[in-house]
Amino acid sequence: MRQTRSIDSLWMALGIVTTTSFAVSSHAASTLAAAPAPGLLAAALAAPLQAGPYWASATGDDVLIRSGPSIQSAYAIGRLAKGQAVKVLAVEYGWAKVAAVGPAFHGMFAYVKADASSNYDAASKLLTITGEASLIAANMDVGYAPEKSWRTVGTAKAGDKLSVSEVKKAGSDTFYAVGLPASSEVWVYNQFLQALSQAEADAFEKSLHGGAPVTVPPAPSGPTTTPPVTPNPAGTGTAGGPSPANPPAPTPTPNGGSGTVTNNPPTPVPPVDPVAEAEANRKAEEAKAKEDEARKAREAAAEEARQRKLAVQLRQVTYKDLEGKWRRVRDEPAESAELDALRERYLALADDTLAPATTRQLATHRADQIALRIEVQKSLLELAERQAARERTIQGVEDLTLAQKQRMPYDAVGRLNASTVYDGDRLPLLYKLADPTNGHTIAYVMPGPNSKPSEALGLVVGLKGIRRYDETLRVNVIVPDSIDVLEKTTTANTTP
Repeated sequence: MRQTRSIDSLWMALGIVTTTSFAVSSHAASTLAAAPAPGLLAAALAAPLQAGPYWASATGDDVLIRSGPSIQSAYAIGRLAKGQAVKVLAVEYGWAKVAAVGPAFHGMFAYVKADASSNYDAASKLLTITGEASLIAANMDVGYAPEKSWRTVGTAKAGDKLSVSEVKKAGSDTFYAVGLPASSEVWVYNQFLQALSQAEADAFEKSLHGGAPVTVPPAPSGPTTTPPVTPNPAGTGTAGGPSPANPPAPTPTPNGGSGTVTNNPPTPVPPVDPVAEAEANRKAEEAKAKEDEARKAREAAAEEARQRKLAVQLRQVTYKDLEGKWRRVRDEPAESAELDALRERYLALADDTLAPATTRQLATHRADQIALRIEVQKSLLELAERQAARERTIQGVEDLTLAQKQRMPYDAVGRLNASTVYDGDRLPLLYKLADPTNGHTIAYVMPGPNSKPSEALGLVVGLKGIRRYDETLRVNVIVPDSIDVLEKTTTANTTP
């Protein structure tokens, strides 16, 4: 099979970022601003890429299926149960590109936005494609809201007829929910997949084409061990030997004495060789150290790839995009408006030497205007804090004491809200962690593999995870390992 590589992955491997806007579909990509040198192209083609297709099964439960090869800029669209099989098309940088075929994808759907390229018949519930329409993966992280779903996982062509399960409205837009077509391409973290044997894959393929149903054995999630032998209840024999109620008859000893010997005499245990034991321990420690080193290298490579992809996404954001967000932010309460984050995005555009001079000037002017509002915001926050200190009630003191006690084991504490700036529309989807007393932004929360921020929106939470300043986003971010709800009156489950 001819190996292909997406434009995004190729430029990530080269370490090159282009400001030219481009869109990648399953069939074509627009021309990039510049072509890489032959040496760089060869290096990119030598980057980690595993060819497919082949069938693999999930090694654990709740393995996330994502709309793209990222845990930050892509979102979950479904889950795999342990043992469910998927068809892997290729593996790129630790991510498996998967075709949406087989029972694992039953019930998953995508959105088609209503426009001139489609015609919906309400009587038959069929959507006829008249031009070309994007298949937008439904965002599981935000309750499958169409207005919060943006990643394209395939394209419907003219003449395609799609069965519509639901028609949804989002503002002035209409979206049709259609079953995820088999041509769609989604992603699964390859660490949680294990390739099937050829015999298992052949049997599974036959079952998809009308053959006898096949149950794929669950892939092992770790090293297997021999199960312990469980004694049989009294009076029940086994093929392996007599039951405890029928012990073996005594056998005379060779010398005719009254002693007995067992049918299965115990094997003598050899004495422990301290030198060999020490050598085995040393090798085990070396293997663990190599494994830790390889894991750190994989994590560093994944973070580097994430930053490169994020940089590509951010540099496609236009002045017009930022202006749309500015119109929303300026109408929010001054104390809680995300002025700092939005100003940084304008400054990033102003610093882009490849942007037109007029665009950079406009971005600089808007950043200066927002800076004045930030000064007003700081004054209002200081005033609100002084007033709150004077008017705090006894219950407020108790709540503050509780919050201080709860804050100790966490890396960050605050109220989790949706972000106006990083709402997934052009900019990545992040969540705002705000000060519970005044609404001011403390940090931004990235959806991660071990947490679901969308399930704790509006609640005061404690986060455990690494908190850092992201140079690309220009804001403080935290990828939580866990999210605990701290409000006494609320019980929410944020465990994935």
